[in-house]
Amino acid sequence: MIEKEDIMCIEKTGLGPFWEEFLVFIEVGKSVGRLYSLRVMKKKKIIDYGECDMVHNEYYVRSRIRHPFLINTICGFQDYEHLFLVSEQSQNHLSSLISSEGRFSAKVSRFYMAEILLAIQHLHSKGLTYGFLSPKNMMIGDDGHIKLKYDFLNKIDCVVGDIEHNIEYASMDYADNGELEPVSDYWSMGIVLYHMLGGITPFAAPDMDSVIARIRMNRIRFPEFFDKHARDLISKLLVASPRNRLGYVEEDAEAIRKHPFFEGISWEDVLKKRTKPPFLFNITRKEHTSKSASLRILYTTDYLPDQKDGYGQTFRGYGAIYSPDTHRKIWRYGYI
Repeated sequence: MIEKEDIMCIEKTGLGPFWEEFLVFIEVGKSVGRLYSLRVMKKKKIIDYGECDMVHNEYYVRSRIRHPFLINTICGFQDYEHLFLVSEQSQNHLSSLISSEGRFSAKVSRFYMAEILLAIQHLHSKGLTYGFLSPKNMMIGDDGHIKLKYDFLNKIDCVVGDIEHNIEYASMDYADNGELEPVSDYWSMGIVLYHMLGGITPFAAPDMDSVIARIRMNRIRFPEFFDKHARDLISKLLVASPRNRLGYVEEDAEAIRKHPFFEGISWEDVLKKRTKPPFLFNITRKEHTSKSASLRILYTTDYLPDQKDGYGQTFRGYGAIYSPDTHRKIWRYGYI
């Protein structure tokens, strides 16, 4: 069990209306210490912003969708005033790598798209839609493999208006009626693949309205250097009608994996990370130093003996693992 004294805060990496994010170093007992991401959320502000259900739902969902190509939750806990969420971390953005390289070869694109596909199809198998898929939400782990972000900051219960930041990757379904469903993720994957191969998205424009207009027109121009199998896959993913788009029916999941673009891939090897990554990074380890601060020093509002939570049952059980029936009874969410 992780305690406050096990956590050393190295640097603040994010700030929101009711949360702060930190890069932290955690060492428990004799285990080898590692870097993680820590989000600290103020209970009062969560209530003020009306986000209690979302915060509970995020923890419930993320604790049940562990996958090699997702940034997974490690644990959650709380004190009198705060909720704490510890997750895996990565400091390498796929979007930055695309920018620095200009564009990827078909081989490199195939490597990353295979891992992204398995992560997305894992979510679909749990009845979940990713929704706002873009390279900005795709990280690369220290081992060179994909780590897809999936949390309330960009996915779970995300306010639909937030998609403005990723509008170039939005599906025709969203552009027409604001709806997002599993098949919408395959459209976004087509945009991501085009971006990897071409260094730009197919519907790029100066402003949001122009991007949406180009999405609705759905006129895709492929540079001559595009791999022919990639062209075919992108064309089948960027079909305006969801019903006619590759990925609409359950059987299409297998059809996508068998598409000629992925020819020669062993999906078992991909899942078990046996394939060699195209890029490795020189990792600068920011281990705890004299400038780091213990979480217990930064956040001192621990429960006193016999002290009850001043927020009643609002945050009861945050950090615990519930059976589906118990969770349904307390928060009335569908379960996975």
